[in-house]
Amino acid sequence: VIVKAVADGWLARLAALGIFVLQNGAAALIVRYARLYGPPFNSSVAVLMQEAAIKWPICLLAFALECRGCRSMLYELRDNMVHHPREWLHLMVPAVLYTVQNNAVYYGYSNLDAAIGQVTYQTKILGTALCSVVLLGRRLSPNQWLSLLVLSVGVICAQDLDLGVKHLHAPHPHGGSGKQSASEQRPLLGIVAFLVAALCASVASVYFEMMLKKPPSRHAGCMSSAPASLWLRNLQLTTFCALLAPLPVLMRHDDRARKRGLFHGFGYYAWLCVIWQAGGGLLVAVSIKYADNILRGFAQALAIIVAACGSFIIFDTTLSARFCVGVSLVIGAVCLFGGSSQTPYELMGQLISRAHSMLNWRGTAVEKEPFF
Repeated sequence: VIVKAVADGWLARLAALGIFVLQNGAAALIVRYARLYGPPFNSSVAVLMQEAAIKWPICLLAFALECRGCRSMLYELRDNMVHHPREWLHLMVPAVLYTVQNNAVYYGYSNLDAAIGQVTYQTKILGTALCSVVLLGRRLSPNQWLSLLVLSVGVICAQDLDLGVKHLHAPHPHGGSGKQSASEQRPLLGIVAFLVAALCASVASVYFEMMLKKPPSRHAGCMSSAPASLWLRNLQLTTFCALLAPLPVLMRHDDRARKRGLFHGFGYYAWLCVIWQAGGGLLVAVSIKYADNILRGFAQALAIIVAACGSFIIFDTTLSARFCVGVSLVIGAVCLFGGSSQTPYELMGQLISRAHSMLNWRGTAVEKEPFF
């Protein structure tokens, strides 16, 4: 069975699914925990570190391995920069959007519960679908349009009705008192931050996908019409992200940074956030190679459940009936959007057929089961 699973590629897909669920679900909990109980740190510096210190070296190493040597990589980079300069400039668009998105996510988790933030962030599915229609010319099925409507209703249901300023006085989970236990939380600004992050992620992901599938412009001596390398595109993107990430650091007036340095408050929690968020950005390449839309949809649905359960256990978050209904609608919308059925009629037919098959299997199993 294991050999067959390896041959069919199912082990790689299941591993990718587990990684997606762990990263997406735990990312909300880790960032929220660090912002709530850890020492205060500059989130713009964290974004700079994840782009310049982690993602850029990894993409550079991966592209070097793909080119089978550093010298070949340098020749490839020089040739691409000389003959395709417009493609480098085009990738500044998703780089700017991803920089805004990363900073908005940190701000959102500073003011909103992890479970609500995770659900709100799923509006990126709505933005991605609309951007795919506009930029890539894709056509959505009736079920996909229906899933977007269900998603919007679910996100609205999952929101906290009390959006005023909240003063947290929660005890530290380990018995102490965190430095931010009495900090002000502004849920409305947190929701706005997640909506901005979802919009930026939607446009950036579709634009980056368009650049991945776009064949390079031809020039003298180059007749290849194949799309550029995945790791080359990732290297181009992370290069601009690393160059743009210092701008929020310079524009932000942080008195603690002037007195204690840029890395004030960078303890275990802050560096865990940096590493985890950087790994999430690199998982885009893994998803393109190993996972299809259905698998990513299930991963996002399971990640919402992980974030909700983790918020209930770690932060003692009250999961109201209204929130549970919203989460159920969002999970259903995610699965419906990535499903194979095109219309509600096809979906009902598939559900009835599967239910009939399960009943037949159960009946056969009961007949074959001995009485003694």
